[in-house]
Amino acid sequence: MTTKTTEIFVQGMTCQGCVRSVQRSLAAIAGVTRVDVDLASGRTVVDHDGRPTQDDLSRVLTKIGFTVGGAPPA
Repeated sequence: MTTKTTEIFVQGMTCQGCVRSVQRSLAAIAGVTRVDVDLASGRTVVDHDGRPTQDDLSRVLTKIGFTVGGAPPA
């Protein structure tokens, strides 16, 4: 099985509780094998088997109250 890596920038995270929420929500998606979230930059890296699309990942993040997209903060 080939692992795919998707990078998403998540806006609106303000604390480690937000980071845990993002990690937990993304890890629950079928096919996701690893989630790495950086609070300071909003950079979220997801390793998965290719089944979830970037839209699927973004939809979950939006559902739990975060904004997805844009470039990393300068």
